[in-house]
Amino acid sequence: MQASRSRRVVLGLNIGKNAVTPIDSALDDYLIGLRRVYPLLLDRPGYVAVNISSPNTKDLRSLQGGAG
Repeated sequence: MQASRSRRVVLGLNIGKNAVTPIDSALDDYLIGLRRVYPLLLDRPGYVAVNISSPNTKDLRSLQGGAG
């Protein structure tokens, strides 16, 4: 039996906005990141964490507010 079939490793990926991207364009960065990592999760268990709380990225925490 191959090792890849006997044990499945969960792949955890983290995506975030680039520091140089304006906060108004943050969604574009997240979509690009998600599109790039999604193929890695097609044949294995995993998850994507969306980072909206980096103190080193200007205004990033403003994305934490709910709609309305």
